[in-house]
Amino acid sequence: MGRIWVGFILMAGPAIYGCVGAADGDTTSGGGFTQVDATEGSCDLVEERVLALDEDAPIRISGDDILLRAEGMHLSTLHYPDETTLPIEVNVVYSAGDVVFYDRDLVGSPDVEVVEECIDAVEVAVLVDVVSDDGLFNEVGIPVHLVGIIENESHWEATLDVSTLGGTYEVTEVDPGAFDRIELRIEGFFVTQGSGGLITGVAISGEEEETFDVAEWVPPGQEGDQSR
Repeated sequence: MGRIWVGFILMAGPAIYGCVGAADGDTTSGGGFTQVDATEGSCDLVEERVLALDEDAPIRISGDDILLRAEGMHLSTLHYPDETTLPIEVNVVYSAGDVVFYDRDLVGSPDVEVVEECIDAVEVAVLVDVVSDDGLFNEVGIPVHLVGIIENESHWEATLDVSTLGGTYEVTEVDPGAFDRIELRIEGFFVTQGSGGLITGVAISGEEEETFDVAEWVPPGQEGDQSR
């Protein structure tokens, strides 16, 4: 199972950014991008500005623009690696969460990854529910930041410890006893057509990580657009 490329490109690989202004327990904020080796260049946060919900950022989108596509209940189709499909509900709740504009500038001669990630964005703090019909996923009230770069599209990321999941999902893709811990990393997006996303398992031992596919979901009408 590959990543979904529907309207919005999900960011590949582990995020290279820090968490600036995130809510307690929320490590999903875009915050300020950093690069340790300054000789290779960096992506520096030059401004972090709190906005009113209806206030346009310099990139000409507002928190309202982001919530227009994301807020509320979205019904999508969940796909497992064995080709089983079933409905999944993704619900977004906004309740006076922070709306922040992040202005970033390239410094030095950064590598390609830094250039690709160094993007001005507006973020809106929300709560997300991810609930599948089979009960494997019943994650309610995940604190995340919706990241908007252009109008009508946004994405979000979350990392969950498998020992605290609300659903019945159990790790069978790898041997849990062979690793220090296992996480689920969820990358979701909202476009005009609805909600899509990817759930990836990460088995961690020390500094080593092994990833495995868990599930993905696509917006209505785009079930045939997955890259497998």
